[in-house]
Amino acid sequence: MKIKYETERLIVREWKDKDYKDLFEYASNKEVTKFLHFKIYESEEDAKTRIATLKENYKTENRYGEFAVEIKSEKKVIGSVNLGLDTIKAGGIVTLGYTLNPKYQRKGYMTECIKGMFKYIKENKLAKRIQATHDVANSKSGAVMKRCGMTFEGIARKAGEQIFVEELDERYKIYYNYLTPEKLKSLLEQANIVIDDVKCVKDNDNASSYATGLMVFQATNEHSLAKDKNLGE
Repeated sequence: MKIKYETERLIVREWKDKDYKDLFEYASNKEVTKFLHFKIYESEEDAKTRIATLKENYKTENRYGEFAVEIKSEKKVIGSVNLGLDTIKAGGIVTLGYTLNPKYQRKGYMTECIKGMFKYIKENKLAKRIQATHDVANSKSGAVMKRCGMTFEGIARKAGEQIFVEELDERYKIYYNYLTPEKLKSLLEQANIVIDDVKCVKDNDNASSYATGLMVFQATNEHSLAKDKNLGE
């Protein structure tokens, strides 16, 4: 087990076999997985299988991937953070993802974790561009990105559609059937984003384009290695 980095309250490290109960605790919660592209865990075996896969992945690549977020005071895994390498062009583009146990939300843990990840990326020279996305309806995730100093870039339409979408449970498909352009506009207004300023949603596209959109954020140059903000675009 290798520690990637530590913050005041957290340890970000590779997953261990004994973490399966902590993983299952939040991965079996429909409120946690509502905006994620995997099925709700139905048993602890699902968690064990996932950890086994991640540990196998570490053998070939341990700089990128999904890591456990452990709270020092309890020695318990409360979530995960994912560092994905999208391209090696222009020194690398990485995408961040994260999940947090609802019991530990609204305490600043994930903001602390992501800021630590920025430092980890910079010190290890892993990328020149750091980006993150969140579902258009998941404003809580966007709030974390903003608190970490990331800036809103636009909406990637239909980005939520993927080859495995038919395997997702009904909570996901039913939800998006009812996310209309009007509902999206309301969500954007709540996030203080003016829809007319977002070029990728100005055209009169159909509801499904909006329904599966992802908000795209970029870290400031203070955190990434790029001297030019366009590097890695």
